[in-house]
Amino acid sequence: MNIGDKKESFETKKSDPKNQLFNKKSWSENAKGEGSIKPQLNWVKEFNDAHSVSPIIADKSGNVLLSYNHEHRAAGVKTHGTLISISNTGEKNWEINLDKNEYLLFSNGISLTEDETIIIGTMGNLNKVPHRLFAINSCGKIVWQVEIKASIIFSPKTSKDGTIFFVTDEPALYSFDKEGHIKWVYRDDIEGEICCNPIISKDGLIYVLCNSGFLYIFDQNGNRVNTLELEKAELYDSPHFDSEGTLYLPPNITAFDSEYKVKWVYTPSEGFIPSNLFFADDNNNLYCYANYFRLISIDKNGVLRWEAKMRGNAIDFPPIAGWGNCICTCSIDKAKGKNDSYIQAFNKEGKLIWELCINNESLVGIVPGNMNSLFALTNDIKGGKCKIYCFSMLE
Repeated sequence: MNIGDKKESFETKKSDPKNQLFNKKSWSENAKGEGSIKPQLNWVKEFNDAHSVSPIIADKSGNVLLSYNHEHRAAGVKTHGTLISISNTGEKNWEINLDKNEYLLFSNGISLTEDETIIIGTMGNLNKVPHRLFAINSCGKIVWQVEIKASIIFSPKTSKDGTIFFVTDEPALYSFDKEGHIKWVYRDDIEGEICCNPIISKDGLIYVLCNSGFLYIFDQNGNRVNTLELEKAELYDSPHFDSEGTLYLPPNITAFDSEYKVKWVYTPSEGFIPSNLFFADDNNNLYCYANYFRLISIDKNGVLRWEAKMRGNAIDFPPIAGWGNCICTCSIDKAKGKNDSYIQAFNKEGKLIWELCINNESLVGIVPGNMNSLFALTNDIKGGKCKIYCFSMLE
């Protein structure tokens, strides 16, 4: 594994009113705001030879972390994953290149511990290179690495004391301490394929959802303490908790109390709600994407507050985020051969505040940073390129 400084692998473009960043349209022509409130583009960073781009994550210092693979993974083709840290001003802090034949899954993103240690899992290629779990500090130095017998299929999660939990394709749930020592592994009686990363509740219980419809609940010692059977569950479905500890599960939105009794079920008047496309604010109002290009808000009692129109289909990782007093969404409009991405900001009453369009690029996700910044990741699958956009709010 090498820590390098490949300056040729990406390019930073600073914000400039004359800079034609958006398909021959200036930023001011693409950003539509209400009154004087609108986002400002600070910089754009482009990465070449970037495939299977994972969702970005922002740390407490304002840095944004990105991981992707070089070259497509295919029989006989060597590939490797790359992890990069970018500062809030668009400068590269450091870059780590994994060994050849070691790559990163699209669904296996980056996780951060309370002390900002980066946890990420890799997959060996064609059984020639082992699967591994890495801990990397904020300076880009590898703290430890361990080999795993099976593929880590979703992002690891960490508890407040630094304990690491992740799931594999066996299927199994693993627990490691913050020093990289295995604590336990549970692989008995897990039916079906695991749908998402493990979810940790405030009381320290670990939740694992499978497409068999079973939600398995474990304590910190690896004991299975409960099992819930749902009507159905699909890949990328995920449990969610609000600040009061209410558990939300598919199908659509089903709310459970602390004893796992159903409090209420919300089903939209038409269509359905994918459970991974979800956000809860400080008042425990829920914001969800529903098909037919809708953003809906539900209060904590399961009552519809409002619906708003989105520009296109929501993307998966993640499409909804809170930024300041706004609820931001990202979607892709593929009508009539287009491939335009939209970021829209709504107030908490459902009124559109501003929107912007990124032409001919596919959004992967949006992530709020500190210092009033918002990061957006786009991906050009055919061209093997991705870009990170950094915005700030002007009033």
